[in-house]
Amino acid sequence: MPQLPNLIGAFRSDSKSSDQGDFVRPVWYALLMKKIFVASLAASAALVLAGCSNAAEGPSKEEQQTQQMADQCREKVTNRLKSPGSAEFGDLAFAATPDGDHYSHIASGWVDSQNGFGALVRSTFDCKGIVKDDGTVVGDVMNLS
Repeated sequence: MPQLPNLIGAFRSDSKSSDQGDFVRPVWYALLMKKIFVASLAASAALVLAGCSNAAEGPSKEEQQTQQMADQCREKVTNRLKSPGSAEFGDLAFAATPDGDHYSHIASGWVDSQNGFGALVRSTFDCKGIVKDDGTVVGDVMNLS
């Protein structure tokens, strides 16, 4: 009775091969590896394309409004300081509250700056901004202490 080939893979122990033997992989193993490679390549390409699509769109409307609010708040706080050139701002915290038909944006934070005697002091501030119909933010400082 003829012996069937081993489909799972084995070491050959022919007298013609080397002492350690040669590993024989079946055909289905090669096809499986090819499918895994193609699938991982497709998944990688999908992740790259998904990441690129968001980058091309730019910041959202809410992010733009938050940035406008932060810029206006820092500018108006800087204008109220004794030594505007020495201002160093910390992170701002934002909140949105309903105000009739629109939302009011509140920004709170701190700034280090020199006082009239040249000493570095920390001041806290709150700013309020309202989003106009055209989407721009108009803000002003409510509190600087």
